[in-house]
Amino acid sequence: MSNYAERNSEGHHQIRKNDPPPIAHLKREHHKFRKLVDRINAARATARKKELAAELHRLLASHIALEEELFYPVVRAKGLVDEVNEGLVEHDIQRFLSAQIEAMDGDEELYGTRLGVLGEMLVHHIDEEDDEMFLDAKRLKVDFAALNAAMEAREDELDEEYEETGRMSTPELDREVQQRNAV
Repeated sequence: MSNYAERNSEGHHQIRKNDPPPIAHLKREHHKFRKLVDRINAARATARKKELAAELHRLLASHIALEEELFYPVVRAKGLVDEVNEGLVEHDIQRFLSAQIEAMDGDEELYGTRLGVLGEMLVHHIDEEDDEMFLDAKRLKVDFAALNAAMEAREDELDEEYEETGRMSTPELDREVQQRNAV
């Protein structure tokens, strides 16, 4: 059984005093993801797995929106092109698996496997961001205060919309994803 949450207090996964506010914000979300993946992996009952998966889908949608709409464009513009491109591809795969899982009842043979693979991929992705992208981003000349304010405002919008509708609308981001993945 995994214990990904232990990583939250290790190395670059820790939230440090010198972490700019947007990076600390994203790391706090990463901590939530590691704990949630552990809870999913420990769950035995299908109903509990479905409940935790729904929480994962919601958090993942919000987190990806914050990164792709706000954080990634800023750090890409300052030179972190390869890191951002890798993050985008990993997000696309996470979206794909998340959509498959959401469409399932939970009784299908591959439900647990898909959920497990999503968790493993997510932890790999956030570990890389903590260990690589965020370290590089901290060295950039970025208005971190303005970026953090924009991220907090956008997160509030997404949370409010989810409370009202049960969904998060990201039409521009959805168009970008479709264009990026057009074959």
